[in-house]
Amino acid sequence: MPERAETLSNGLPLVKNTVLVVDDNANVRAGVRTLLEQAELSVCGEACDGAEAIQKAIEQKPMVIVMDLSMPNLNGAAAASIIRSLVPNTRIVMFTMFADSFGQSMAKHLGVDIVISKTDGSTALIDAIRKCLTPPSQSEKSSN
Repeated sequence: MPERAETLSNGLPLVKNTVLVVDDNANVRAGVRTLLEQAELSVCGEACDGAEAIQKAIEQKPMVIVMDLSMPNLNGAAAASIIRSLVPNTRIVMFTMFADSFGQSMAKHLGVDIVISKTDGSTALIDAIRKCLTPPSQSEKSSN
């Protein structure tokens, strides 16, 4: 059973070291889940579009959401913006084929913490998630 933080600033519990995987392609979701589990990261759930991601983020309060940008119903950018406002302590990694500089700039503006291209591979994704799970150092806190 995952450990729980006492509470977030909004009084809700946050499950430590859990990841929600969001992609409209079931094969990608399954592959990311397997990758994360092999890296000893706990996957708390999966979602197939932005609307489902918002619902699961509210219910499960994962530490990190790995989310595709291009999805039906509600894309990853719109979902990230909503998730950021509803579950502000959850970190968001956009894992997408659209990781050009414009896409990265847009994603950061909408509350995405890190943008990783699917072509960068599994090591880059795991590194990004681990970075999101690492508490900021005192120097990073003072520079914000």
